[in-house]
Amino acid sequence: MIDIESKTFHRHHPDFGKLLSFGFVKGEGGLALRREFMDGDFYALLHISNEGKIEGKVFETFSGEEYRNIRIETMDGAFVSEVREKYCELLEEIREKCFDEDVFTEPQANRLAAWIQKTYGIKVEFPWEKLEEYGVFRHPESDKWFGIVMYLPRKKVTEGEGNTDIINSKLSPETMKKALEMDGIFPAYHMNKKYWVSILLDETVSDETLYSLLSESYRLVSGREGRVAKAVPAEEGPEIWLIPANYYYFDVGAAFRAWPEISWHQRTHVKKGDLVYIYISKPVAAVCYKCMVTETDIPCDREGHGKQKVTKEMKIRLLQTFNPAKYPKSWLIEQGIVNVRSAMKVTGRVEFE
Repeated sequence: MIDIESKTFHRHHPDFGKLLSFGFVKGEGGLALRREFMDGDFYALLHISNEGKIEGKVFETFSGEEYRNIRIETMDGAFVSEVREKYCELLEEIREKCFDEDVFTEPQANRLAAWIQKTYGIKVEFPWEKLEEYGVFRHPESDKWFGIVMYLPRKKVTEGEGNTDIINSKLSPETMKKALEMDGIFPAYHMNKKYWVSILLDETVSDETLYSLLSESYRLVSGREGRVAKAVPAEEGPEIWLIPANYYYFDVGAAFRAWPEISWHQRTHVKKGDLVYIYISKPVAAVCYKCMVTETDIPCDREGHGKQKVTKEMKIRLLQTFNPAKYPKSWLIEQGIVNVRSAMKVTGRVEFE
């Protein structure tokens, strides 16, 4: 059965003043509306509780019976589809005129987003097109995440039915030990459980505790902790680069087994002495090699992979090979790097070793 109302009003909350202006009337436990459509052949009865829960039913005017066919997915005939479409248009009109959009689903998740923006001036980012309800909060200095909100089934982290918002937060070992003893806090879902926890955003954890934990996460990813003064100014030292490679086009491992140094196309401001970490895409999906740049700006004239013109190359020397389990893609995601599609400078963002 299709829950048309939940789908239409997902991540929206009602403005009761606008609902009254639209035509809703006060009733038991909330507001109600009767609205005819399809030239009066059908009418909808809608009820919005004082807590914002929306319920709706469609009836045939002539018989007075509820018309349930619009909720059956396999019912896709022309007439049923038209009734369903007109009902959806009514709901969408009400949503546009009488509802405000939420960043997340759970009220506590939205309060948290507002608190982070007020406290740190940081707005949530939604980096994944296919996971549009997954939002991240990124530290402005280190560019690393200090929180990621996910809307997922409760059973992913605890017992219970239905979906809810959770947030993953980074904690110190001392804080984590205490936090995991609290209700609503669990070892992190889909992230390194040694450093991260998942917190239910369904009011189980108080706002005060939640804000305190996110403040610690913000501090831990700032990149300031544990730093020591460098003898050489940062601009004079080596930069760290992350570059992608695909075994389908080039077997990096075989090349390094044959030669200690190899040539690589250069499309970035790399300089001699910089460190290059090579990320191998699927099926490996991990950082597997650490190299040093030994020569740059070598003229060349050829087509690279994807038929892009390569005008200069660099030489890189292998320093270290990693087991794919050490720096997998999931580890990069924890550092705030979602995709490695082209060479990128990661100095100050990623700490490999």
